[in-house]
Amino acid sequence: MSDEFSELVRAVLAARGPEEWNDTLERFGAQLMADPLLRQRLAALIPKIHGLGREDEARTLQRWCDEMTSHHVGVERFGQALQEAVDDADIDRVLVNHRSYVTPQLVDDTLTEIRRLLSDEAPIPLGIAVPGVRRLLGVSLRVAVFLQDEGLEARCRLESCRLAFALRQPETAAEELRAAAHLWRSVGNMFELGRCLSLVGDAMVRLDRKDEALTAFKEAVEVLREAGEGADALLGPTYQDIATLLSARGDMDQALEFFDMAIRHRLDAGQVERALPLLPLVLSNYAARGDTGRALPHAEILIDLLPSKIPSNEVIVSDLITLSRACPATKVSDALAEGAFLSADRSVGPRGDRAEPGELTMPSAGGIRYEEYIDREALAEAERWCAVADRAHALAPTAEGSAALDLLGAHLGVLTGNVDGAADQARAALRHFERLNLRAETASALSALAQAENMRGRPEAAVAACDRALRHTGPDSQLGRRPTWLITRAESQLLLGKPEQALESLREAIRLCEGETSREQQVDCGSAHHMLGMSYAYLGDVQAALINHHQAGAYCQLLGHRRGEAATLHALGVLLGRLGQGRFGKPRVEDLVALQQTFVSMDPAFASTPIDGWISITATRLLQRAERTYQEINDELGRTKVMTDLANFLPSDENPRRITILTEVLTRKKAIGDKLGTAVVLANLGSLHHALGRQDEAAQAFEDSLRVSHAAEFFESAADTSYKLGLLRQEQNHPAVAEACYSESVRMIEAARFDVPLTDRYRVNFVRDKARPYGRLIDVLVSRESYDEAFELAQRAKSRALLEMAGTTTLQPVAPRTGRFAELLSEEEDCLSRLRADRYRGSPLAPGPSRATTTTTTSVRNRLDAVYAEMTAFDPDYVSLRRGTPSTVAELRTWLAAQRRPVLLVDYFLSDERLTLFLLRAEWDSVRVATPPMTPEQLREGCRDFQRQVVDDHNAGSASWTRLSTSLTAPLAPHLRSGDLVYLAPHGILHGLPLHALPCGSTQALAAAHPVAYTPTAGLLPLVQNPAKGTGKLESCAAFGVVFEQEAREVAGLFDAEAIVSDVLRVDDIPQLCRGKDICHFSCHGYFNSVDPLSSGLLLADEGPRCAYGPAATVMTARHIMDMELRAELVCLSACQSALSEVSTGDELVGLIRAVLYAGASSIVASLWSVDAETTREMMTVFYRRLRDHYRHTGTIDKASALQQAQQEMICQAGARSSFQWAPFVLIGDWR
Repeated sequence: MSDEFSELVRAVLAARGPEEWNDTLERFGAQLMADPLLRQRLAALIPKIHGLGREDEARTLQRWCDEMTSHHVGVERFGQALQEAVDDADIDRVLVNHRSYVTPQLVDDTLTEIRRLLSDEAPIPLGIAVPGVRRLLGVSLRVAVFLQDEGLEARCRLESCRLAFALRQPETAAEELRAAAHLWRSVGNMFELGRCLSLVGDAMVRLDRKDEALTAFKEAVEVLREAGEGADALLGPTYQDIATLLSARGDMDQALEFFDMAIRHRLDAGQVERALPLLPLVLSNYAARGDTGRALPHAEILIDLLPSKIPSNEVIVSDLITLSRACPATKVSDALAEGAFLSADRSVGPRGDRAEPGELTMPSAGGIRYEEYIDREALAEAERWCAVADRAHALAPTAEGSAALDLLGAHLGVLTGNVDGAADQARAALRHFERLNLRAETASALSALAQAENMRGRPEAAVAACDRALRHTGPDSQLGRRPTWLITRAESQLLLGKPEQALESLREAIRLCEGETSREQQVDCGSAHHMLGMSYAYLGDVQAALINHHQAGAYCQLLGHRRGEAATLHALGVLLGRLGQGRFGKPRVEDLVALQQTFVSMDPAFASTPIDGWISITATRLLQRAERTYQEINDELGRTKVMTDLANFLPSDENPRRITILTEVLTRKKAIGDKLGTAVVLANLGSLHHALGRQDEAAQAFEDSLRVSHAAEFFESAADTSYKLGLLRQEQNHPAVAEACYSESVRMIEAARFDVPLTDRYRVNFVRDKARPYGRLIDVLVSRESYDEAFELAQRAKSRALLEMAGTTTLQPVAPRTGRFAELLSEEEDCLSRLRADRYRGSPLAPGPSRATTTTTTSVRNRLDAVYAEMTAFDPDYVSLRRGTPSTVAELRTWLAAQRRPVLLVDYFLSDERLTLFLLRAEWDSVRVATPPMTPEQLREGCRDFQRQVVDDHNAGSASWTRLSTSLTAPLAPHLRSGDLVYLAPHGILHGLPLHALPCGSTQALAAAHPVAYTPTAGLLPLVQNPAKGTGKLESCAAFGVVFEQEAREVAGLFDAEAIVSDVLRVDDIPQLCRGKDICHFSCHGYFNSVDPLSSGLLLADEGPRCAYGPAATVMTARHIMDMELRAELVCLSACQSALSEVSTGDELVGLIRAVLYAGASSIVASLWSVDAETTREMMTVFYRRLRDHYRHTGTIDKASALQQAQQEMICQAGARSSFQWAPFVLIGDWR
């Protein structure tokens, strides 16, 4: 049997019950009656089965055949009766009399036939088919009503509607559709209900009843939204119908919204060809309205669809290219719009100084980083537009299009950090626009070039670009406003460490803008004042900084720039708060009064604040105002930042309030997905809970912060939090857990170090707040006698930035410069020249690194690391010095053994808990340690005694300060041998003490028995003896005498040279005068600036240091020296306080000593305090005579012994207790 026949037989014999039996009749009946051959085979099968004795099966099959035949006859009679019915009553009687034959299938078949007759492929014309169609529709409708099937009835109504539309009878169609809609609503079929309502809308459009049409379409949309899957196919056309009606009505705003939705739903339904014509329409309308954000997704969709359809869409391609060039330019401008008033604020970022329990992170002066004023959403949109523009340009490339894209790419590169590419694209665009004399575009290209060069660490090229623009910029020039270029140039001049020129540019910009009323000039004036405020703040002139910030804020108010107002209030509040915390030194009462008067001029309400506590109260008020302003303009990000700073400045007795504020901030940080902010706030909450004694809450907050920080690789945050958690675990008497936390903190700090720009300022700032984890871990290692490990960890904690930065200066390899090694050295120099350019950013005047600068520096560092990895095979010692890698115990033992005399190295380390002395000799197997019982407070008290008894009273009274020797020098005595050179590496406040003047063993002063040299860190010792440092001889001398002319003449005479004596020397003259000299000696006044240590300097004129807004041309500051190449064998700063430095908590010396070491000198002699001129002259004359004589007799250099001999002569004259006279000068660097 065939498969079909077998299936029929099996189904009939398997049927159980009436339902299955009837199912077989419906399933196979029609097929059987239509196929005579099938009927014959079934009739023949029945007797065969009977003959086999299967009577039941034969009877079953026979009964099924009889019923099927009877049913077929009945169906034919039913059909004949329906044809003879003349009206609805007759049809109803037929249906009642033939009830068993009335099924939904009957209606389905009829509706299928109707659709065939109404289709374009119908075999007969519509006019002939209409009567038959109406008859069939009438019968179908009566059947559906008889069956009480509302769905069937609705389908019949829809076919009636189709007929009415075909006959151009929209009113009739609408009636049928409303009836169908009622039925579909009754059965709950939202999809078909929506279709009906949409068709009602079509009918109303044909009847020109557009309001009713719009109502019907909108009702259809509401229904179709509930219909679920498959509704897109109807929603797209319906939204398009609504949009078309609104557009015709002139309501384009709403029309565009509905076109948007039409496109989206058509695409979701796969109706690409229907969506394509809508995209250019919507795109051009949004662009014309300036709404590039809403135009962008349509442009992206369009560019995705176009490549396969270009021949038929040339007009669309042309329009898209035009729009895709204009829109990103708009968005680049928008991205910077909020930063217009604060465009100079690139020097400051909320670095955040880490705090002890109960203290919170404090942002740097100036508040918010410039990048955070950039509209990141606009920037991201501009990048997407540029991608569209690139693809559109590829469809129809032109030279004009290439230049336009280069210009856009240059501006985007500046904003996103691709500064190398930005500079290249700016130059390419510049060539094209200059050739065509397109001056506005030329100005834009020069602007991008100047910014890119700044961010590449090439401020001199940026200044050149600005000068190039300024040469062509007059009052009516199209090449940009002159003040704008002056402000841009000033930024570059600050990067170059030329504050005088920068201030001159800014003042000219203000002069040109002040009194003008145009918005552009007022914006420029506000920018210039803000930049001046930043400069004065860094110079320590808080009064001038506040005045200029106030003026910048006034321009913001004038121009209605609310975010600018809020940012100015924020910056003022933070700056004032830092002043109150002593960041600018202790303010004098008269200064406070002057500052209060400044704020009263801003707002008379400040007059009611008492002078006692005025700073903190005013800072809080300013921050509260900033918060309110941010709230009023719905800037939650700005408000959150101010709230964080406000919590930082509140006093500790308001810790519960601080917790409340930070809890709210935490909620917002989590809501916006700010993981770093979440981690920091959690850590700050942990500190507050810790301070309030809530140890469990504190531990939970710290651990939550660590989870976030580790997951997101926020190393600095993880380091700070691990340390705080370690303190908490130590308090809870869990020493092993605490040690693990300290170790993790150190590990995170070392990981974070790789991301810090290789600039002096930022490396110093990085370590400034990270010493404590090292100290705690060193204490733990010492307590369990892991001395070598503790010593090496101390090297990683001390003067690390100085070691790293000194490694980027001029060094000489030992291996010969040949072959591949020579190529690597050349590539290394190229990288280092880029990194050295960033040292200008170490100026507190200079803007800090933008994200772009950091990105560029990181790429250069990665390239340099690869060079050093290969170079290690040729000269590993050279690579170690270059990388600034802290020395190991083994490396230092090797270095000590290479000296031509016995040396005792003494490395001091001060933690929060104890003083540790690490001692090392070449012949020792390991480091030895002394831990004298002196607390940090006792040490500070001894240093105060030294200041009072030696520096202030000139040894006239008590000498109790020498009791420090029991802890600082007495531990050396058991390890000292005759003839030893002692190398001292102080730490913290010990840098300011003359350790060589303290008693040691039986001698009244260490220097009386041993030559002493100092080093900021032991790792610096191999570096200062590199062949590129110094000259290795003592034959030529440049001795400068300003005021102290006799001393200079005597020193110069010892080396057969003429002294350089003048009442006024200029800083610019010094490099040329010092070039090639073995000795550079300065006899002049000097000063130490505790607010800005890199502004400490030597006075090259017979006058005091000027308190102007930048160093005068006759003041040689540490900043100037860092910009020189000073490869002298010895630099002697015979000036007051020349050896004094700011000692940051990272043990970084910041002052003249750091500058001279950085400039390339191998050794420095400088003074710790001011000494009278005659004593200094005698000391210097003896020192240089001993130094010269030893060199001429032996051909070797021994600076340490020469200084010791000069000190011994002074001791013989004045006595060992007269340390004020004989002990101020110290030798730092190479002892030889």
